[in-house]
Amino acid sequence: MDTGQLCRVPEQARHTAGHRPDLRTGYFVHAVVHGSQRAADPYPAGEAVGPPLLPADHPHPHHRAWSGGRPGPVGFLRQPRLAQSFYHQILHLPKLNINYTVPGLILFYLWHYFPYTALTTLATLEGLDRSIEEAASVTGANGWQVLRHIVLPLIAPGILAGSVLTFMAAFGSFSIPLVTGGNYRPLSVAIYTQIESFTPARWSMGSAMSVVMAILQVTFLSIYMRVLRRPIT
Repeated sequence: MDTGQLCRVPEQARHTAGHRPDLRTGYFVHAVVHGSQRAADPYPAGEAVGPPLLPADHPHPHHRAWSGGRPGPVGFLRQPRLAQSFYHQILHLPKLNINYTVPGLILFYLWHYFPYTALTTLATLEGLDRSIEEAASVTGANGWQVLRHIVLPLIAPGILAGSVLTFMAAFGSFSIPLVTGGNYRPLSVAIYTQIESFTPARWSMGSAMSVVMAILQVTFLSIYMRVLRRPIT
């Protein structure tokens, strides 16, 4: 089965099951074809940079994850006028130049890593016992009180797990800031710069920075695994 066929799985599921698949369906397909697509990826910046630059009808699984298995406005960054109109006219914010800037890099990270937090939070919400909310409503709690004092404390582990997972992915990201970050150089790009300088002194600096980065990643991975093992009570 080729990548295009795999990308059409969410669309087929929508027709067969009679309902619109959620984000998990498309993102699962994205994870399945992630490895096989690397060999045939025509985008020099890799998978992390290619998706937002593709047309809306491109069968990329990451797009399908965002659009719930259906084509959607995934070519947003390919149309600068549309992006500027949305930012300036709809949001009423000053004109933003997102090319090779830190704000543009933040927007890209937001687009690319939002599913990590969304999916973990969604999984936690689906595991909640709805009878607790009903009991609170019966005793006189309004919707805001139920959300603040019951739902949010119960889904806090899921939000924390998604936040840690997102931080780890963004912290170790290399291709996105290298290609679109401009003068901004996070730790991963700084390590690459030190190692590629062909200077022994800078090799030592790059190695030391790599050790620091590895320690931070292991620390946050330990936090993430501990949160996953914590039962929802």
